[in-house]
Amino acid sequence: MSPIQSASWRALALLGAAGAMACGDARPTAPDAASQHRTLSLTSADGTALADALADARSRITPALGTDAAANHLDAALGHVSDAMTADDRGAFESALAEGDAAVRALAGHSGDPATPQDLDVVRLLLMQGRALLTAPAEGLLRRSASVPPAESPR
Repeated sequence: MSPIQSASWRALALLGAAGAMACGDARPTAPDAASQHRTLSLTSADGTALADALADARSRITPALGTDAAANHLDAALGHVSDAMTADDRGAFESALAEGDAAVRALAGHSGDPATPQDLDVVRLLLMQGRALLTAPAEGLLRRSASVPPAESPR
């Protein structure tokens, strides 16, 4: 065997040994969280409009609902929706919308204030808008709705 062939065999043996050692204790692992991150893919106009509406609801509607646990939970849920949008995390956004729905139902079930149903309807509409953005085509919900001509007013 020539010295070149001998060196080739040794290199091949070393490579095989290194490969076996690298794979020898390998265990199956769960995919990391970063690889499972799904983005929202919102257009900037859609994201801005919903973020502004959420901020408005948190500054004007939720304070009017009181300071009990149910009202605080609704405010926190709307904050989670905003946070998920900022993080561009679809899974967190879907969870936050569900949390918002649960908070609205809880608050609607125990509030005796006559203004509360209208306030909660506004929040329900915001959550519905968030869900609509999840299913809207890539061109964005706002641009699509802006292209629909207004209905003619009756004369």
